[in-house]
Amino acid sequence: MRELEDGLRTWMIEHEYESVEQLKGSLSQAACPDPAAFERGNYMRALVSYAPRPNGLRQVRRDDGPRR
Repeated sequence: MRELEDGLRTWMIEHEYESVEQLKGSLSQAACPDPAAFERGNYMRALVSYAPRPNGLRQVRRDDGPRR
């Protein structure tokens, strides 16, 4: 855990981030200069990463069914 924390600190210093909050805020759509492009990019990432189940069926959890 210490190695992970040290690596994050080093990366943040190299990229001029002063806090984790600043880092998190920079990844938000609100901070993006072109929110529409941000949204399109996320949509494209979702499409590219989609992988249908081999049997073509979606997995149904018990709590997805009708309420009795």
